[in-house]
Amino acid sequence: MALALIISATAALAAVFCSYQLVQHYQLSAYHIPEYFINIKKSLLLKLAIWSVASFAALLGITNALKLLDGHYYLLGLAAFIAAMTFLSVKQFKRRYKTPLKFTHRILRYLFILFLVNFGFWIGIVDALLKFPIINYSIIGLTPVVNYLLCGVAAIIAAPMELILQTKYIYLAKKKLASMPNLKIIGITGSFGKTSVKFILQKLLEGQYKVCASPNSYNTPMGLCRAINENLKPDDQIFIAEMGARRKGDIAKLCEIATPDIAVITAIGEQHLATFKSIERVAKTKYEIIENLKPQGLAVFNCHSPIVLDLYNTTTQNKLMVGASENSFAYYSEPQTFNRGSKFKLTIDNQSIDCVTALLGMHNIGNITLAAAIAYKLGVSLEDIAQKITELKPAPHRLQLIESAGMTIIDDSFNANLEGAKAALDVLRSFLQKKVVITAGLVDMGKRQKSVNEELGKYIAGAADWCIITGPNSLYIYDGLVKANFSPKRIRVCDNLNQAVNILNSISGSKVVLFQNDLPDNF
Repeated sequence: MALALIISATAALAAVFCSYQLVQHYQLSAYHIPEYFINIKKSLLLKLAIWSVASFAALLGITNALKLLDGHYYLLGLAAFIAAMTFLSVKQFKRRYKTPLKFTHRILRYLFILFLVNFGFWIGIVDALLKFPIINYSIIGLTPVVNYLLCGVAAIIAAPMELILQTKYIYLAKKKLASMPNLKIIGITGSFGKTSVKFILQKLLEGQYKVCASPNSYNTPMGLCRAINENLKPDDQIFIAEMGARRKGDIAKLCEIATPDIAVITAIGEQHLATFKSIERVAKTKYEIIENLKPQGLAVFNCHSPIVLDLYNTTTQNKLMVGASENSFAYYSEPQTFNRGSKFKLTIDNQSIDCVTALLGMHNIGNITLAAAIAYKLGVSLEDIAQKITELKPAPHRLQLIESAGMTIIDDSFNANLEGAKAALDVLRSFLQKKVVITAGLVDMGKRQKSVNEELGKYIAGAADWCIITGPNSLYIYDGLVKANFSPKRIRVCDNLNQAVNILNSISGSKVVLFQNDLPDNF
C-alpha cells in the first residue's frame, strides 16, 4: 500500500507540473469549462495522446523486460516516467507564450484541487493494477492525456467554491462603488478598440480629474471586480471600465457590477463569431451596455459602421454620435497618416483644432476622436485635448513601433479583427523599406474563418513584399495571397513564431516587419 501511495503521489505531482498548457487554456477560456475542452481538442489533444501512448509503451517495455531480473524492477520504469514528465514540464515552462499563465489565487486553488483529483484517481488505478502484473505501473505513462480530462474534472469540483468567492468579490466591488456616490463610471465596449479608447480617454482626462481605468484587458466580471477592489481609490472621480463579451448576457453582468453613467460602443465587427455565431448577436450583446445605462446617463456611439449607426438611431436615451460625418457631435477631417504618426483636424460641437499624434493608423484617429468627444462633454477644453493628443503613446502590441537590430518592427500582435488588420497593413504600406508581414491570421471566426482569412491574404498582397504565415489559417491566407497575384516565391509557411523569426532574419536588406494577429495561446 505504501508503494501504491508513493507512485500515485508521484503521478499526481507529475500531472500538475506537466499541465501548464492545459491550465493556461482553462484560464484563457475565461474558466469556461466547455470552451476549455473545445480549445484543447483544437490544439493539444492529439499531441497529448501521442505523448501518452509513447510513454505507456516505453514504460511497459521497460518494466516487463526487467522482470527477467530479480528485485525492484519497477523503479527504473518509474524513474523513466519521472524523467519524461520532467522533460515535458521544462519544455512547457521554457516556451515563450503570448499570454503566459497568471498564477492568481484562483489558479493556485485550482492546482491544489488538480493534485487531489489526480492523486485520488491514480491511487485507485494503481491499487487495481496490483491484480494485473502484465500492465503493472506502466499505465501511469498515460498521465498527459488523462490529465486533459482530470483538469476538466478539477474545474467542475472547483466551480461551486469559485462561485461563492465570486459572489463575495462582486459584493465588495458593489459596496465600494456605493460608498462613492459622486464617482462617474464610464463603460466601454465594442468588438475592437476598447482598450485603445480606454487608455486614450484616461490620458485626456488626467490633469483635470483623478481617473482610474481598469488595467490592460481586465474586461471580465472578476477582472472588473479586481480593478475596483484593488485599484480604485476613495478620492478617484472617474472610473473607466472596459467591458468584454464572448456570449449573450456578458455585458449585462458587467453593468450589474458597475452601472455606467456614460456607455460607449467603439465598433461592431466580426469577432468571437465562434461563440456569437452571427454579427447580429454581437450587436445585441454590445447594446446591453446601453440597455443598462443609468436613467440620466449618456450613450456614445462611434458611428463609422452602418450597424452602430442603426443602434444609435434606435436609442431613445440621451445620446451622442461620433464619426467622420459633419452631422456628428465630434468628427475628424483632413486626415493624413505617416509611418511615424498622424495629423488631422478635430471638430467637436462645431469647434475645430489641428491635432498631431504619434499613434499610427486611420483607425486610431477614430479612437482619438471618440475619446475626445467624451472628454469634451466632461469639461476638458478643446485646446487641452489637442495638447494631450500630442502626448499619446501606443498601447503595447497595438501598432507599437519598435526599432530593433537594424529593422523597424510594427507590433500589432494583439489585434484580432479584419478592420484593424487592414489599418495596420495601410501603415506598413507607407514605409519605403522592404515590407514583411508575419501573421497567423484571424481566429475565433466560426463559419467565416476561411473567407475572412482569404480576404486578409488578398489585402496583404497589396501591402507587403514578403509574407510569413504560421498557424492553422496558413492555407486560407496563402490562397488569398495567390488569388491576388502575390508571388509564391515570397510566401513562407512555418509551424511557429520562432521559425518565422528565423525566416525573417534570412531576408536580406533594410526591412520593416509587421507582426500581425499573433496566434492566441488558446489556439
